[in-house]
Amino acid sequence: DKSLLYSITFNVIGLKEFCISQDMISRKESGSLDKLAEKVLGVYLVKDDSIRRSEEWEANTLSAGHLQYAALDVFVSHLIFERADLEAPVTQVSHTTPDGTHVVLFVQEGGDVVAHGCIAFQQPTVLGRIRVKTPTHSHLVIDANKVLNPSAAAILHINSGEGSTRTKANTFTFGQLQAASSSETGVKDVFQVVMPVNLLDFDKCSDSKSTNELKLQEGLFNNDENDSDVALKMLEAHSAVNIITK
Repeated sequence: DKSLLYSITFNVIGLKEFCISQDMISRKESGSLDKLAEKVLGVYLVKDDSIRRSEEWEANTLSAGHLQYAALDVFVSHLIFERADLEAPVTQVSHTTPDGTHVVLFVQEGGDVVAHGCIAFQQPTVLGRIRVKTPTHSHLVIDANKVLNPSAAAILHINSGEGSTRTKANTFTFGQLQAASSSETGVKDVFQVVMPVNLLDFDKCSDSKSTNELKLQEGLFNNDENDSDVALKMLEAHSAVNIITK
């Protein structure tokens, strides 16, 4: 039914990143669908290489084998998401939190929010003179996009210069970093700041949906039942699909 192309919208997430954020796999492990199925669901997903590499995917009409292959991928992806989503929600920002996640910034634990931003997609070893990648994974580069307190100290950005613009801790302020970035890049609002992980929290007021609120494919499955265990048992028992339980 071609009307489905216009009536269904899709919100897509990276399954590997989601499983990492739920502490189900490590970043070094493979994020391929068959490996995620084995790790998260405890099942072995056979991938027919002849179908996977087939040039018939471009055909207007797919064969039954191709349709089953595609449908199984979607179904297994949904089960992996549902199973990972049952894990305890992540309550703290860490070095494994996916890039692009919206966060709020503090200058001290339990203090007021001083800025909003998101985790930068690039996490270099060093930013300026500040080491980002540490043995304890305690620092993250943040793309700050809204400063609530320009005079707040960016505690890792040491200001070795002279003058009254320095904070008591001899650091640059958020306002100074924003102004310096604007003059260098021409971008008015967004600037990068290195933050201690313990001074970050998830931005619960962001317009963007949190990872746990995203559905792999809206409208494709009946979310009213929300019973991934039953679905998994059906998947394991169905002889028509190429899944073999461990």
